[in-house]
Amino acid sequence: MKASTKRNLAVLSAVVMSGYFGVKAIEEMGKGNMGYFLIGFSFAIGMGAAVIAIFKKPTEGKLYNTVVLLGGLPSLAFVGLAIWLMVTGNFTPGSLLLLIVGVVGLLTVNESISKNDEVDKAVEEAPAEANE
Repeated sequence: MKASTKRNLAVLSAVVMSGYFGVKAIEEMGKGNMGYFLIGFSFAIGMGAAVIAIFKKPTEGKLYNTVVLLGGLPSLAFVGLAIWLMVTGNFTPGSLLLLIVGVVGLLTVNESISKNDEVDKAVEEAPAEANE
């Protein structure tokens, strides 16, 4: 897959997750659930920061830390919780959505903080050898 296609998919998924979790966080705040509001809003901020980081490619600093802390850690927690639900036997379709959001979030954060653009370009431009 080309680097531009991966970047565009990462931006699209980060924008969708940021918007969805932002709206859900505001709905939960309206219901009075401050715990769900804080989790959802922090993840929405993390995915919003990931969109900016995809274009700026930070290697350190506040933007990098925001993406890792507010985007990567909740994604990792979503994956861990889904795996825990599999182990305990309580895996449901909602848990599958949790697993998908976690994995896509981790891939998006990886794309936003990755430093190996030169390696991606070298892999893309490598000619395919035919078996002779």
